[in-house]
Amino acid sequence: MLWRLKPVLVVGDGPVCDALTERLVGDGAHVYLWKPFGGDCNLSFDSSYFRFVRKDVSRVSGRESFLKRPMSIFVVFPGRLFEDVGFVEEVLGKVLGAACDRKTRIVIASHLNGGELDFSSLEKVFDLCKNSDCNYGFCLAFNEVYGPNVRGGFIFRVLEKLKENPMRLELDVNPAEVRDFIYIDDAVGAILKSCEKVDGWRLQVVPCDEARMIHVVRALMVLLGLDGVCEVRFSGKYRAGRKRGAGGNVEVASWFKPKVRLSSGLKRTVDWFEAIFGPILVCPNNNHYIK
Repeated sequence: MLWRLKPVLVVGDGPVCDALTERLVGDGAHVYLWKPFGGDCNLSFDSSYFRFVRKDVSRVSGRESFLKRPMSIFVVFPGRLFEDVGFVEEVLGKVLGAACDRKTRIVIASHLNGGELDFSSLEKVFDLCKNSDCNYGFCLAFNEVYGPNVRGGFIFRVLEKLKENPMRLELDVNPAEVRDFIYIDDAVGAILKSCEKVDGWRLQVVPCDEARMIHVVRALMVLLGLDGVCEVRFSGKYRAGRKRGAGGNVEVASWFKPKVRLSSGLKRTVDWFEAIFGPILVCPNNNHYIK
């Protein structure tokens, strides 16, 4: 889909929200970015088509131009923010109310980064959208999003622990647990591509690279040169989680295929991490803790 000069609203917070905004601005869209949770704008663009909206949700009437102009609206929150369903519903009420008289495409995306696929909060949001006067939209769920600027989730936590102590790694997960991992560029790609698939309201989980925890840790150890050097201990209980598209309204987004495989994404993530926080080295003075 071509985005040049098209008015777009991005609502939310977190690394996927910021990466989506950067992609749209780079594609020439006229982007409004609204962070109703009060987050700062860490993005800097040399573009007259970008506007950061600083407005508390309680002061939004629904008649503002940043709500009325866009024909495409993306609402992107980390899963932890969806736990406050009441506030998310208040934000969506403003968005859905402003868009109900137009054929506006709305995509709501959540990256859980917590292991177990719990769709209960997202399903409540989906029901709110489906029962609104807006006829076109997607609710997308990702499990573990990783990559540059993603300072959370399992992979970042492993790198953080290894930076503190590369000789010993203790993880509160079960080594046999399986999770879906998606590189941040692919997550943004799936959100944008979903606009081409809108024909009603859908709740879908995006397929990614499935991997066991022990295999992800082992791949990171090889990339860092710590394989056979670092002592690794797992202590968590096994959580089967919820299967892709199992039960309820949840479907699998079979129309999307990730471009970045896990092995390549891990390499890029390690390169970014060491560029920002310094190399992970096996030496006595490796005490540069992450602030």
